[in-house]
Amino acid sequence: IQVESDLLRFFQPEHPLTRSTELMESKLSGATALAVLFEGKSDTFKDPAALKAMREFERWAEALPEVDRAVSMAALVEEMNWAFHEEDSNYRQVPDDRKLVSQLLLVYDGNDLQEMVNRDYSKSRMGLSLNVHGAHQIRAVIEKINARLQAHPIPGARFETAGYGRLFADQEDLLVMGQVKSFSGAFLQI
Repeated sequence: IQVESDLLRFFQPEHPLTRSTELMESKLSGATALAVLFEGKSDTFKDPAALKAMREFERWAEALPEVDRAVSMAALVEEMNWAFHEEDSNYRQVPDDRKLVSQLLLVYDGNDLQEMVNRDYSKSRMGLSLNVHGAHQIRAVIEKINARLQAHPIPGARFETAGYGRLFADQEDLLVMGQVKSFSGAFLQI
């Protein structure tokens, strides 16, 4: 027996929810939100090595067919470095100098940064937009992410997956285990 939870499969293809989700995914990005949370020590995410590893992971994640978009503070730092160097393509990278990273982060005045990193730069979040909806498909993406980050860790940081996608994938496992335990308890009592 294989259990699958895919919210969109409960609706007909012509249902407004199904059609609007397909339209959003074709014009923007995937509707399933998944986050990868990184935690280190104070100023871990001012370290060029950590940011470069995060950016490398972000590029890897965006190359997955199930991921439409990924966004992290490393991409923001890379973009700022490029912009401050007159959009010279040679500077479209995370700087090697920790002081330059700190200066770029000090100059940044947008709210986007606060959504991706805490004030002491010890915790950071990468958002992923997935184009898959089934619990098994989401679980497979989470397993790929876990394997990649265990093989290529972010220096000085631990990681964990979170978000709606993780909740949905875990919910199915908990539901099945609850049903198995309920059935086993009822069978033993009878």
